Amino acid sequence: MIILTRISLLISIVLAFGTVVLSQMRHDAHFVMGYWSDGGTYNDPIISFGKDSLRIDYQKLPIGFDIASSNISDRDGNLLFYFNGCNLANSRHEIIENGSEFNPGQIATRNCPSNNGYTSGHQSFLTLPLDDINKEFIIFHNTLDYVFENNNFTFYGIPRYSIVDMKANIGRGKVTLKNQIFLPDTTIGGSNLTAVRHANNKDWWIIVLDNQGSNNFYRVLLKDKSPFLVGHQEIGNDWLRIFGGQAGFSSDGNRYFQYSGLDGLSVMDFDRETGLFSNYRHFPTTQVGLFSGASFSPNGRFIYLGNGPSLVQIDIDDAIMVADTVAIWDGKESDWGQPAWFGYMQTGPDCRIYMTTGFCIPFLHVIMEPDKKGIACDVRQHMIELEVPTCNLPYFPNYRLGTPYEYCNPDIVVLSSTEDIPISVADIKTISIFPNPSTDKVMIYGTDIKNIAFYNMQGNKMLHLDTNGVSEQDVDISALAPAVYMVKVTYGDDMATKTLKCIKIK
Repeated sequence: MIILTRISLLISIVLAFGTVVLSQMRHDAHFVMGYWSDGGTYNDPIISFGKDSLRIDYQKLPIGFDIASSNISDRDGNLLFYFNGCNLANSRHEIIENGSEFNPGQIATRNCPSNNGYTSGHQSFLTLPLDDINKEFIIFHNTLDYVFENNNFTFYGIPRYSIVDMKANIGRGKVTLKNQIFLPDTTIGGSNLTAVRHANNKDWWIIVLDNQGSNNFYRVLLKDKSPFLVGHQEIGNDWLRIFGGQAGFSSDGNRYFQYSGLDGLSVMDFDRETGLFSNYRHFPTTQVGLFSGASFSPNGRFIYLGNGPSLVQIDIDDAIMVADTVAIWDGKESDWGQPAWFGYMQTGPDCRIYMTTGFCIPFLHVIMEPDKKGIACDVRQHMIELEVPTCNLPYFPNYRLGTPYEYCNPDIVVLSSTEDIPISVADIKTISIFPNPSTDKVMIYGTDIKNIAFYNMQGNKMLHLDTNGVSEQDVDISALAPAVYMVKVTYGDDMATKTLKCIKIK
């Protein structure tokens, strides 16, 4: 009897471990993106991260997106639903039962009937699982509202949550609770909702910023499927922006940042047991772009700041935080003349950081190796060119914190949207240059490159290489003086040309 009991216990342990192995908490396996839509005119991109591959597929979505969005997949990485602040759609691309009329107020009345998405800041929405069987989920969403006095608009946020049951309607889903206010009689900032697991690796901390002109953080604990206020903490500088920046936790949950170009970067340590911040540090910046993005590196050592035409890396392990420029806008623009600057960011399950341009144009920048210092992080500007413009980028916390699984897997490779074989960077983007800026060498990527020529800003040719149809070419620029150069690349049988900017430093 004792032997049978021990065997039964062993089988139980193996089965439990097998469940853990097969269910890898892949709630962030999809980036559902898109543009303002009339309910299906556009084929919108869905970036899908498999266990060893990344694909981009296009679907006719029933809803459009402004800047804010949220989506979630089940533990195994199957897309469940996506949310634009007005409506909620499932993976069949249909509005689920009771999945409309979110965020009641003036903004919804103005935006939602057009199906173009809710006009609020990035990280206005956040989705978390409420159980381990992919059944119930909670969406935290800020309702943005305003008052108009003395010819001035004053915006504020109202903190709400809704609950979704994805087992209802034979897996099509149903919203079972909607638009509940979880901080009564409180107005908050319009964006920068963040979440991190409690030290018990079961509950969640939700960090909510007070309204502009404050330095107050509300500490909300999601416990037993309900959010409740634990307390608040005043720390650091007052902030000025109600939306337009980003906030986030390091992958281990022990560090937190808040950033906008206007307010600068604030960095603090975080106690996952108490929900309290400490060790406040501030790095001032000057507002350049309207949309200011930021992200921790996967290892938590670096923070990347995108503010208009520059992307910088800050090593927060250094006693004095210094901005190290790792990329400068290379001049790429949309067909309408909007610059492909550096905007909002999100780390993918593949350990790369994906970044919008901030102007709703069809490009994504990618930081290929964000754990490496300086320009070795390998910034690929507009590496991914989408078929349609996109404004939104979903925000995901680290769902794998406190589990046996790594935060991300750098071995995931990029696949085309129609083929099942890996494709190179050159196939994703016709011509690119890395690193940029550089001190001595650059690599030119492309397809069938015939020749490369460097010109100074006065139009004088400073360097020329015949390359005979290569897909990538090392170029030694050590002899060039520090300056900005125009690089003319000739490629293909039709001898097409593309001009890039290259910055030589030191």
